[in-house]
Amino acid sequence: MIIRIAKNQKEIFSLLKLRRLVFINQQKVDVNIEQDDDDIEAIHFIVLDQDKIIGTCRLVINQEKAKLGRMVVSEEYRHRNIGSSLLKFCEDYALENNIEKIIVAAQLEALDFYLKNGYLVNSQVFYEANIAHRMVEKFLK
Repeated sequence: MIIRIAKNQKEIFSLLKLRRLVFINQQKVDVNIEQDDDDIEAIHFIVLDQDKIIGTCRLVINQEKAKLGRMVVSEEYRHRNIGSSLLKFCEDYALENNIEKIIVAAQLEALDFYLKNGYLVNSQVFYEANIAHRMVEKFLK
């Protein structure tokens, strides 16, 4: 498997297709809010198995912090540490670009994943797209 930044419109289209499958089809997120203005300025990361995109997330950088979001791994590839590898790749990228902190609006279902990867909870429960979340953060420096 290879993890890297999406290189072209074809890869962006493919990663958006994966996000639609997970967020809209599986989690029933409203189609009108899955894509937003952050997609334009975000750095999109992909995980490839051969030529197939099996994971993705985005990083929106704002001075010394970044917001990681829209993280998904294809259902058939889950529980293989792909998400942790993708997260580490994004953290390394952020560090190389002088980012001090990453924040994530973590779905409660994924909260343990972020905690196991060194993130700390810094909010009460809130709802986004009718799904319970908590903000988590990790200081990289």
